Amino acid sequence: CWLLRVLECCVFLIATRAAEDEHCPEWAEMGRCISDWRLMAKKCTTACEGHLLTSRIRQRLLLEDVIDRSQCKSLLDLAKAAATMEGDYADKKSHYSKVENFWGATPSEAARWAVAQPAGEQRERAKEQVRAYIEAVRTLHQLVQQRMGEMDQSAQRLHADYLHLACREGNETLRSAQAATVPPESHQAHADNCWIGKDGACHREEPYYFWRSHSAVLYLHESSGADGLDSYEGGRFFYADGFNAPPQTR
Repeated sequence: CWLLRVLECCVFLIATRAAEDEHCPEWAEMGRCISDWRLMAKKCTTACEGHLLTSRIRQRLLLEDVIDRSQCKSLLDLAKAAATMEGDYADKKSHYSKVENFWGATPSEAARWAVAQPAGEQRERAKEQVRAYIEAVRTLHQLVQQRMGEMDQSAQRLHADYLHLACREGNETLRSAQAATVPPESHQAHADNCWIGKDGACHREEPYYFWRSHSAVLYLHESSGADGLDSYEGGRFFYADGFNAPPQTR
């Protein structure tokens, strides 16, 4: 299954919580949902809008129809043709998982692939696919700045740090061999700007990309069927209270 899918096809699982501490609204007003997010996620999920897909306090949102169906199909065709385990992805299955296959292509890698195609119709089609990739990235960038900027003025001018078209597929053979040491998901809960300490805390410092402030993911369907966009099966997207949170709290 390809990691990139149309956003409306994500499935979110929300669990019912016990009664919250009476001080939660006060703590939320003080900004503790952000400054002390681990504790607040457990004690004050509702006050911190942990049950909402789009949340000003959590500074997250869900958007649909970010790009049209023809662009989706172009990206999927590009992924199947140009995504590779070489380049930035050489010598590693996935940065976050030991039990999945992982392919990808940055815009520059995709462009090099396109111009290397045989001259004529095949090369022109490849170049059009790369243009669709770059246009999708621009659209996503503008939407994140616009919508997140409404929640936080510092997000009104964001600079892209890293872009990639990523494809992931759970590997059951690897999972079976490591069943006792890996989480139930092929791609585990993580953060893009910190590393997880033994205490479970998120440390925004080297060697991770601690300067990053926002992440955006555009999901697409797997390509098969009438127009290649309506046949995805499997996979779930979720928000987690913590990196090792059990499934029922997601």
